[in-house]
Amino acid sequence: YASEKRSDEAEATLLKGREMAPLDLASSMLLASLYEVKGRVEEAIKVYEQQLVQTPDVLVIVNNLASLLTDHHGNDADSMTRAQALARRLEAVDVPQFKDTVGWIAYLKGDYRTALVNLQVAKDKLPEVAVVRYHFGMALAAVKRSDDAKAELEKANSLVGPNDPIG
Repeated sequence: YASEKRSDEAEATLLKGREMAPLDLASSMLLASLYEVKGRVEEAIKVYEQQLVQTPDVLVIVNNLASLLTDHHGNDADSMTRAQALARRLEAVDVPQFKDTVGWIAYLKGDYRTALVNLQVAKDKLPEVAVVRYHFGMALAAVKRSDDAKAELEKANSLVGPNDPIG
């Protein structure tokens, strides 16, 4: 349904699936993603929070929740504290999306050294992802590496697609 732009039907099917199999990770992930695409971020956060209770060791849930809390509640101290606590669980895992989340949270907290280390790894492994290049560029700007920051931010801008969070 979602691929056919029938998001209401997709949502209804996913909700029914979660009702029938509440521990099903796939339906929760798809539902949260659908909510994100539809701009219903609070509902996506709620789905991730519920799923995290059911499957606390699934790091992609940890990552996605931390990322949403940071991107949409970044000015809220409690949400940032929660996101930072979640990100600690991702620090030792060599997954570029996790490195991006850890690095971006470090950047937002003013820990630019940790940010640069993690965001460099993410950028090297995901060079064509606009938001990763944006995060890295912002961290470079924070440490006054203006020329490098400008190049990264220009690259990020050139990669922005229609569904990019920085678009």
